[in-house]
Amino acid sequence: DGAILYFVGETPEQQGIYATARDSRSPPRRLCDTGPLAGPIARSGLSLSPDGQWIAMFSFIRRKLGIFIVPTAGGLPRLLEELTEWAPAVPVWSPDCHWLAFVNGKTLFRVSRDGQTREAIATLHGWQGESVRWSPDGKWIAALACETREHFMGGRPGVFVVSVADKQWRKLTPESERQYKE
Repeated sequence: DGAILYFVGETPEQQGIYATARDSRSPPRRLCDTGPLAGPIARSGLSLSPDGQWIAMFSFIRRKLGIFIVPTAGGLPRLLEELTEWAPAVPVWSPDCHWLAFVNGKTLFRVSRDGQTREAIATLHGWQGESVRWSPDGKWIAALACETREHFMGGRPGVFVVSVADKQWRKLTPESERQYKE
């Protein structure tokens, strides 16, 4: 509802994830002492669940690289998915708050909020991990990706949508499209 603002501290004295009331004059409250590993294009690297109960992020905590969630009430980050390689990624919550979508390597995944279920949704030559978005009904995941090595080398990502139900993907942009996409 916009009443609470969440942010990543950027000064030596203020490291981690913080929350503050929009109209508060009190100091921000620290939720955890670690923040996300965000790429240069990523918004903040944080993803607030639609119900406002969780923040998801890609981070390196306790010698583990992966997708973590932190309760907005505060507490220790919980590892949902350990990853083997660093790549800019911002995990994104499904509209029903049950799933997180993220990219690892050449694959778009979703993992359940409890970490018990993990599914590969689609594999292409390269996904742009900061661009992942869910459709409002939770039936589709969209992202920018390069279908082939030639698309990647030519700097020509396309807009792709993937059906969560049958894992079929479809490229929405024409082959001739070469403009910047966001």
